[in-house]
Formats: sequence, C-alpha cells, structure tokens
Amino acid sequence: MEGWISLHRKLIDSEIWEKPPLYSKVWIYLLLSAQHKQYKGLKPGQVLTSIPEIIEAVSWKVGARRERPTRDQIFQVLEFLRGKAMKSKRSPDESNEDTAMITTMKATHKLLITIRNYEAYQVKRDDESNGESNDGKPAKQPRKQRQPDNTNNNDNNDNKKPNSSSRKNAKRIYEADNRYYKMALYFHEKIMAHAAMNKVEHLVRNADMQKWAEEFRKIIELDKRDSKELQSIIDWSTAHHFWSSNILSPKKLREKYRDLGIKMAAEVKATIPTGGSRHEQNKELLKAEMEEFRNEQRGSFENPLFGDCGLPYGTTQ
Repeated sequence: MEGWISLHRKLIDSEIWEKPPLYSKVWIYLLLSAQHKQYKGLKPGQVLTSIPEIIEAVSWKVGARRERPTRDQIFQVLEFLRGKAMKSKRSPDESNEDTAMITTMKATHKLLITIRNYEAYQVKRDDESNGESNDGKPAKQPRKQRQPDNTNNNDNNDNKKPNSSSRKNAKRIYEADNRYYKMALYFHEKIMAHAAMNKVEHLVRNADMQKWAEEFRKIIELDKRDSKELQSIIDWSTAHHFWSSNILSPKKLREKYRDLGIKMAAEVKATIPTGGSRHEQNKELLKAEMEEFRNEQRGSFENPLFGDCGLPYGTTQ
C-alpha cells in the first residue's frame, strides 16, 4: 500500500483519543483503506472489508507471538464509530447520526463502510499548515515543496505502467500465412475426417486455431521436434484405429509425442524383413516409414498449402 492520508490535529481532542488504542488503530486503518476517488463501484471514503480482515489488519506482535483482537472488540469499536456509544462529548440535541464517524451496510460476505465527511478532511486545504508557532508569534513561511507527479492518495494499480514481463506475456496472434497456423489447419482437417467416422467430430469442430498454432510453435521451438517427423506422426496417429479418437488436439499430440513416435516406428518395423545389422535395419525402417506415409498422403503434398513453396513442415524458420 502506498500514498498518504490527512490526519487532522483535532483527533487529539476527540473522544476516540480517550478510548483504548485499538479504537484509534481501527479508525486509522479505515482511513488508509478507503478509496480516495470513484473506483470499481466504490465512492470516495468507502471501503469494502470484513470483520476478519479488520482483525488481521490491526493485530500486533508481542515478541514472536502475534496477538489479535476478538470479534466482540471489533464490533464494539464499530459501534462506537457509528455513534451509538459516544456520550461524553455529545450535546443533548445531537443524535447518533450527527456524531457518527462511519455508516455501515452489509454486503455479500463483506461489510461496506462509508467514512462520513471524508472529502472534507482528505482534500488538501490551506488550514492544514501551522498558522502560528507555539509561542503565539507568526510562524515562518514554510518552504515550498515539489509536488509529486502522482497526486493519488492511495495506490492505484491501474495507473502503473506495464513492465517488461507483461510485454513478454503478451498474447501472440498468428496470421493465416503463418507456418504454425498452417500446421494447425492441416491437423484439424486430418482429425475432422477421422473424427466424423468415430462420431466425435463435435469435440473438434469449433477448435481455437490460435491456441492450436501456439501449441505447434511449442512443439517445434521448445521441444525441438523435427517438422517432417511431426507430419509423419500426425498422418499416422489420425489414421490409427486407436489414436485417431484419442489425439484430438495439438496439446494432446504434444503430451503423447514420444509414445506416438515409438509406436509408429514399431508398427513400421514389423513390416520390414529381419536380417542385416541393426544400423542397416534402422536405415531401412526410417526409409520405409517415410516412403509409406508419403505415398498414402500424396494428395496432401500436392495441395499448394503443403507444396514446396508453402510447406510448413520441414521448412526452416
């Protein structure tokens, strides 16, 4: 909490000064917590709080132990501030309303407290400075001080400039010609075709392409996945009898990427004759895998979106 409030010297002569210290502490807490201008439905001088919040705010330490007032004690203070317990300095013709320092209203799990005459005491006035010295002689003219640029009495987070971290967290916008957006569209078309056969197309029909593009960016840039391998896994998983109904988003694809790659390689390996060294078998496995899926999806590669000029997979950034 930052900023300042005005505390009038008449406080020393008021009845609250003769009460136990808890009364003044609660009163000052309310002054510090009150809005100094209209903000989120609260008027100047209003504070939305609760009895537990007040208890915690005015607690104090005794050594390493923290002492807290009871609920009854806080209720007694609020009753006093509402004017219902002020008697010693009230004239016979004054009502509770005239002597009340606050008014209260119940809100949902909260207490709306309005400080009476808030603006009369919190607006800077000429009579706030000393007009005389203690010996009755005119006081010296106080030195003018530089006024701060921010005249808010309390901390207003809305006026704070965005820091560098907020700029870093700014949401990315992917245009239609962005490679990751194209990846998202390609993946969406593939799963929609198989989702319709599995009767789950309603789960992916209204997918958010911006979120999907962001997931593909993470797969490529953060996970360092190969784009050609990524396309092979997409083609294989969206045509698989089991995975086609379980991989319905790039986020799930990213989570299961390693498992999908292993299972895809195992199925392709089963179609390759045994024999030869392990190195030769791996070379044949990769070659057969890529050739098989290129043949199956040749129609997609002939599409201009995935042609040599616009192919999002396998291209460099």
